[in-house]
This record gives sequence, C-alpha cells and structure tokens, in this order.
Amino acid sequence: MTTNIEPTDDTSSEPRRSLVPVESTLKNLLSREDTDKNVQITIDDHGPKVLSLGTEASHGQKHFDVRGTYMLSNLLQELTMIRHIDLLLWPRTSLPST
Repeated sequence: MTTNIEPTDDTSSEPRRSLVPVESTLKNLLSREDTDKNVQITIDDHGPKVLSLGTEASHGQKHFDVRGTYMLSNLLQELTMIRHIDLLLWPRTSLPST
C-alpha cells in the first residue's frame, strides 16, 4: 500500500507530494529513528533525525528530507494510522489451498 504525504514547503504555497510505500517506510523509520525500541520517536532516541522521501512529481527521483523529532514522530503516527485503516478495510486472509 502507498499513500500521499503532503508536507508544507516553506518556500512555496504549494505542498510537496510524496507517494510513500507505507510498510517499508514505517519499518525504515522505526529501524533508523526508534533507537530505544519503544515504537515511539522522542528526544530520547538517538537516530539521525532525518528521513528522505521521494517526491511524487519526480517519481521518486528527487527527494526531500523530513527533519526533526516532531516531524518524524508525526510521520510515524500518520503511517501507523494508515496501516491500521488499511488492515480494517482489507483484512489479510489466507487464500484457500488448492
């Protein structure tokens, strides 16, 4: 599953859009930033405090950085909510064996 992320661009009134693969971005974000492994990103974590996301307009060729504890924590929250909504709408069921 992928989702659009629209951070505000400080230099433009137009938001930058990014098409983000939810599961892999969530795993990457937690492995890099959640250094105390409590599934939260806080000032107590000692990760790099930056995550690059590819822009939708460039099909991922150009990147922008999500920086800082607050923004990364918000990104974690948004990705987690999207994953939960996806699981509610499309529960993973095993296919019948043939």
